[in-house]
Amino acid sequence: MSRRHFFGRSAPQTHRPHKVLAVERLESRDVPSSLAVVGPLTLPQQSSPSTATSNGREFTSAGGTVYLNATTSSIGSELFRMDGSTLSLAADISPGPVSSNPRNLVAAGNNLFFIATDSAGDSLYMATTSVATGSGSKSIVTTTATRVPGSPSDVAKIAAIGRDVFMITKSEIGLLRTAYDSNGSITAVSITDISDPNNNQVADDLYDLKDIAAVNGRIVLTRESTADDASLIQVCPGIDDSASARFSGRVLTVTGATKISNLTPVGESLYFHASTTAGSVLTVASPNGAITPLLPAGVTSVGPLRAVNSFVYFAGTQ
Repeated sequence: MSRRHFFGRSAPQTHRPHKVLAVERLESRDVPSSLAVVGPLTLPQQSSPSTATSNGREFTSAGGTVYLNATTSSIGSELFRMDGSTLSLAADISPGPVSSNPRNLVAAGNNLFFIATDSAGDSLYMATTSVATGSGSKSIVTTTATRVPGSPSDVAKIAAIGRDVFMITKSEIGLLRTAYDSNGSITAVSITDISDPNNNQVADDLYDLKDIAAVNGRIVLTRESTADDASLIQVCPGIDDSASARFSGRVLTVTGATKISNLTPVGESLYFHASTTAGSVLTVASPNGAITPLLPAGVTSVGPLRAVNSFVYFAGTQ
């Protein structure tokens, strides 16, 4: 049987059934008629070829500052920030040409959080940029990047809700978060109390964790075990972000799936690929916990998912 490739889109979860539609021709959509270019990007007093920047990625705005991971031959891959059209080094976490490779940049409150490789391993860092007025009314911009106290040394992925950051580790066991004391000091702590609607302890199910995403005020984790179907774990924070905070949550089994990938939040719902024996199937998890495959029999979804104007675009094969 010949297979036919196509591109499609799915409307977000609402009270009416989902539909999978053919994507519109690009000519029918409004597109910008011009593009504003900022640059070229330069490092002040570092214009020689040996210090040229490359591989700018993960542009993330936090507290009014745009941060990114960029690379130079003398510094390696480190955290940079945009000062207008100028690229400035924000933090050289691993001094010299050794790279800390800041990654998974997320904004939480007015701060930037990210994973960086330091002498301890893969740690959670927080960066804050301040502006002071110097002589001649000249602005002095300073970024402070610090390792979050209590951070594990094997942080794998992070996600943020409000000012709180949640993280999973390479051990694939347990969920950690940032907590604040009465003075506003931050530390990383393990979450040990997550009750489901039946008062079962969801924290006991935090193992074989592969991915994490923030979805409309909830944290969603993926769990893949060789002994069970893959599942999503929803964790709902309260208004308390102290070390003693309690959470609610639940485990959502994705029947027949061995793997969950490409987590894509759209509004209150989460879209993803569910890998089954019949292939990968575009699926949505609703806020009420319903798991719904969106493709008819014989159709599979592949590659990245992209959310644009409340639609999820994907490639499919039938």
